Amino acid sequence: MRRSTLVTLSILIILAGLYWYMQQPENVIKRAIQPTPTATKANLGSLIGPEKGAAVRLSIQQSDGKAVELDKSTGIWMLITADGNIPADPNAVDVAVSGLSDLRILNKIEPAPDPASISLQPPAYQFSVSMSDGSQVNFNVGAKTVTQSGYYVQTTDGNVYVIATYNLDTLIKLISTPPYLQTPTPESSPTP
Repeated sequence: MRRSTLVTLSILIILAGLYWYMQQPENVIKRAIQPTPTATKANLGSLIGPEKGAAVRLSIQQSDGKAVELDKSTGIWMLITADGNIPADPNAVDVAVSGLSDLRILNKIEPAPDPASISLQPPAYQFSVSMSDGSQVNFNVGAKTVTQSGYYVQTTDGNVYVIATYNLDTLIKLISTPPYLQTPTPESSPTP
């Protein structure tokens, strides 16, 4: 036989043997060329879904008793105080309240830790939100996570989640800096 025929025959035998080996379960080559699965973070959604509509009333109470309450039942945001209702800064309120529909769930904690250890017993903040579809959403906010990327949040059904900090920080800031409507200071006129 010629040398080229022997080389071709040898290559065909090697390929046939490789094909047979690849058909066997648990072969090393098959495992080596298969892609390794990568961990993907499941989208857990948000605490308040967009299907509930927009917020029309928001109440946030801090554990030390400070609170802020906003209402839009009259068509404009009103800051509810002990002295009565005062118009609120619509831009500041809209920015903060629009974040309610984007309270992204980063993680569901199972089993739930001791509520006192993550500042949920008593809660650091209590939220009560009335939505335009007529539903009421209540949840408690506890401490920030160790990485400071989220807050521990407990819903009324007892589930504990980690919620991204960004939008919650904006809402919590409403307590320390209520969104009073800034009115221009009248210019003084000289008295005769």
